[in-house]
Amino acid sequence: MKRKMRIVSILIILIVLAVLFVPIPRTLRDGGTREYSALAYKYVVWHRINGTTTDENGNEIATFYQAKRVYWIPNSRKSIDELWEIEQSI
Repeated sequence: MKRKMRIVSILIILIVLAVLFVPIPRTLRDGGTREYSALAYKYVVWHRINGTTTDENGNEIATFYQAKRVYWIPNSRKSIDELWEIEQSI
């Protein structure tokens, strides 16, 4: 009986850890930003269109903001737009 309770306890702990730390991926339509969201954190691979520049031939070229960030609780519960505002202030 003691062994059975230990196994059940370990399984419950593993399930709780999986729920907290296993992310769910999502791709956004803002230039290719990837968001991996779990309950405890949010990992964002920023690839967002930042503006345009002109090359020597007069063609407009899009410029991108690229970074990798981890947002822990409480920022992990914010929307991607709120995180973008935080990112711009860094």
